[in-house]
Amino acid sequence: MIRLSDRTVKYLGIDGKMIDDSQKNYAKRLMMRDKKRVIQLTDALRKFINIRLKEEGFHSIEDVTDVFSVELIRGQASPQHLFTKGEIEYEMRMADDRLGNVLVVDEDGYAHVIPIGGYTELYPVVIESWAQRKNYVGRYSSLNELENAYLMALEGWLEYLETNEAAYRDYTELTDDKEIREQIQRFY
Repeated sequence: MIRLSDRTVKYLGIDGKMIDDSQKNYAKRLMMRDKKRVIQLTDALRKFINIRLKEEGFHSIEDVTDVFSVELIRGQASPQHLFTKGEIEYEMRMADDRLGNVLVVDEDGYAHVIPIGGYTELYPVVIESWAQRKNYVGRYSSLNELENAYLMALEGWLEYLETNEAAYRDYTELTDDKEIREQIQRFY
C-alpha cells in the first residue's frame, strides 16, 4: 500500500503497476504469503525510493512508513497453534537485551520476540516494546514482564481472531488466562 501526498492510497498490482483499489479487489493486488519475500521487497522498495530521492537532490528517508506500508490480510484457515506462557518465556529469555524488543504473535499462533523495527506490521498481534539494556528480556532478566506479556498476547490474539484486524496491546486488566483461553479455543 502506498499513501500519496494527497492522502490517497494506491496498491501495488500483480502487474507491478500502482492501482487504485478502493473496492478491495484483492485479485488485482500483489499478494505475498512468504514473510521473507515481503521483507526483501520492502527493503528493495525502500532502497529504490532513497536512490531516486538522492538522484533528484533530496535527502534520503530512514523511515518510509509514511510512504508505503504492508497490509496483513488474514486467510480463511484456522490457526495451527496457541502459544503458551512457556514459549513466551523462552522467547523473552533468548532475546538480545542490547536491542529494543517487541513480542509479536504470527498468523499461525506462534509467539516471537523480535527487535524493534523488525517488520512488526507483518504480524497480527504486537505487544508493547521493551527498551534496550533494561533487562526486560535476555538471559540475565528476571522476566518480571512475563505474566503481563502473556496476558496481553492472549487478549491481542483473541481480538485478531474475532475481528481479522491486527491488534496492539500495551496493558491488560486480566489477572489469569483461564476464561480468555476458553474464548480463544472456539477458533481452533
